[in-house]
Amino acid sequence: MFRRLAGALASVIFGYASYWSVRLAIADHFARDHSATAIERAIRLAPNNPEYYLRLADVSPPAAPAAIERAVELNPLNSSVWLERAQVAEDRKDYPAAETYLLRAVELDRTLAPRWSLTAYYFRRHAPQRFWPAVRAALDVSYDDVTPLFEMCWKLAPEPARILHDAIPARPAVLRQYLDFLLAQNRPDLAAPVVKQLLQNPAPDSLGSLLDYCDLLLSKGNLSPALETWNILASKRLLNDPPLAPA
Repeated sequence: MFRRLAGALASVIFGYASYWSVRLAIADHFARDHSATAIERAIRLAPNNPEYYLRLADVSPPAAPAAIERAVELNPLNSSVWLERAQVAEDRKDYPAAETYLLRAVELDRTLAPRWSLTAYYFRRHAPQRFWPAVRAALDVSYDDVTPLFEMCWKLAPEPARILHDAIPARPAVLRQYLDFLLAQNRPDLAAPVVKQLLQNPAPDSLGSLLDYCDLLLSKGNLSPALETWNILASKRLLNDPPLAPA
């Protein structure tokens, strides 16, 4: 009798698990649709999935505030829901709430995405006192192409010394990208302080950018800093050629 009861219980548990597996699979199928109606069906089938509420907010602006609030309730430790909540608040011109939600996202997630979002928010709000620490924090953990962050700096305050001091961390990867950015603007004159930092401990992956800097200087007839840069690179054996002795 005990074995029969155990078998019956196992059948019930298996059936229940199978039912929910099928139900969640159907919900996920609906959620992949980009229509509000399909995503609402997914929510009815799986009402505790915060991702579905985020998708609903993306496709249905009228439903976004309530959907985002529900997503936050379900997963308050996910930075993505706070970023979405901040966007909704900013769209509604509730700027204090938007900033609060962005700061919460940064607190929960120390990676680039929340910091970039906070930086962009301060740029849009034209808040320089808060922008500079935010962009510095973003560049401190940045990777890949960060040209848009450099562009924000120059649009907000085109002050070379301030940008280098307040925004650009002493990370070779960031300094190299910033050098490339200045060279693309045809401004080797503004690049000298950046090059000075890079030459303190030049890395092989910065070599191409530093040689581009030399070439641009030569094209403008500015020989002395080009020679100095070349000779430092040669002395550190990053070039196959020896230092030059003009005399």
